[in-house]
Amino acid sequence: MAELVTLDQAALERFATELIVAGFEPVADSDRRCWQGPISSAFTGLTSATTMRLLLRDGWPFRHPHLQVSGLNVEHVNDEGLVCLWQEDDNSRTWMYLDGVMSRIESWCERARVGFRQADHALDAYIGFTTTVAILAEFDLDVLKPTGMRDGQSGRLHGIQRHPSLIELRPGTGPAGSYRGQWLHAGEFAPPPRNLDELRSLLTSAQNGGLNKSISRVASGGEAEVALIIGRRHDRRDTLVLRLCPDEAGRVRVESLEPAPTDCATLALRAGPDAAELGTKRVLCFGLGAIGSHVALLLSESGVGQLHLVDGELLRPGNVVRHAAGRDADGLPKVCAVETAIRAHAPWTSIAVTNKVVWDTPTFTELMKGEDLVIDTTGASPIVEILSRIAEQTGVSLISASLYRGGAVGRVRRQLPGSDTSIYLRGEDERYTVIPSGSDHDGDLEAKLLEPGCSSPINNAPPSAVAALSALAAQVAIDALTGRMRYSDEVIDAYEPLDEPPFDRFGRVERN
Repeated sequence: MAELVTLDQAALERFATELIVAGFEPVADSDRRCWQGPISSAFTGLTSATTMRLLLRDGWPFRHPHLQVSGLNVEHVNDEGLVCLWQEDDNSRTWMYLDGVMSRIESWCERARVGFRQADHALDAYIGFTTTVAILAEFDLDVLKPTGMRDGQSGRLHGIQRHPSLIELRPGTGPAGSYRGQWLHAGEFAPPPRNLDELRSLLTSAQNGGLNKSISRVASGGEAEVALIIGRRHDRRDTLVLRLCPDEAGRVRVESLEPAPTDCATLALRAGPDAAELGTKRVLCFGLGAIGSHVALLLSESGVGQLHLVDGELLRPGNVVRHAAGRDADGLPKVCAVETAIRAHAPWTSIAVTNKVVWDTPTFTELMKGEDLVIDTTGASPIVEILSRIAEQTGVSLISASLYRGGAVGRVRRQLPGSDTSIYLRGEDERYTVIPSGSDHDGDLEAKLLEPGCSSPINNAPPSAVAALSALAAQVAIDALTGRMRYSDEVIDAYEPLDEPPFDRFGRVERN
């Protein structure tokens, strides 16, 4: 075994000395990675084992050691006896001294006796199973059984191998080449099963019969099958996905896959704290180019319930360098390309599209009816003025976002009825900072960036400026939709310094 890789050899030697003094010895052929010694008295009553092992890992002391104790039948211990003392991203480094390890063991054992706290209840039953492989198993329980599942029930499913590290579980019998499978609702996972024997103890006789038939088919027929085990863990749902595979000796190898739920409730866990409130909001987006596509996607990912996308252009190959959609959407209307991206990221958002360029006032007015917020990212000053005037007349909230000077400056303007100065009136208002004039391109027309087939000169704003402005526009929009109003009605950021103050430095430009 290779020598342990560490960035602090002196601290490692000191820790090894502490282990030796405490009665630990390096396990043969482990090159001082594995140390065995007397078990902590804190484990009394939890196991009959008399020894425990500390497994030092590459990256020590920035990476915590593993603890291995046999005979434990509690949560946060896998089938090999590895005890989950610290999370992988823990940076406390309390394990640099043996006293810190022993103190952590005492705390862990106390929680194991009285019950782990809510913060300790990671839904990771698959990690503790005998054999774990790096494959995701995607599923939506509401799709597998729309009417719901109860303890003791089971049903048919199949698995489709989308690529080597992803299997999608779908209801019923699948097409040729798919995995045959079943789901089993086992009830309480406390602790989660770590091997087949422990799993069988949680199943009914009928469920065990179905599992045994799967194992027999795999052993005799040579084709792998899958099983999805559903249970409860501290009043929350936990799952275990197993793949039953034949081996060369005619036996069945059981592998635990990483569960990956795809239901909206699970996906929304990463949508941010405003998702519930934003779910009731309607937003109308004009312009689905580089900035608009990212703003629309960010708003949907944050939980906005309804988006109406308006744009009349097709997505060109060159657009995707800065666009939310990829090359697989080339040739699609931009509204459709963004709709596809949103459905892939945020399925809870209802989407309407208008695939045309709009200039007439009646159409603008009709589109804006009933919207909680209108967002303009067209970069066209005439459209901004039209929207500002109509928003003033109809009492609709408006946000406009644009890049200037080749992406050196970004500005987000907000117009709320009854509180903000209308955008079309700000040109002569000394309270608003004027962005210094200048071309987005160096030189004359011949020096501008042109693309065959694209009649408009290319604004070569860097993708980083597009991303920064898009994020700012989304933040201002969410701020307005939630009524917090932490942003002012005009926010300007300088991404590249210009010659003219106050734009001659990076960062937020203060208002006059």
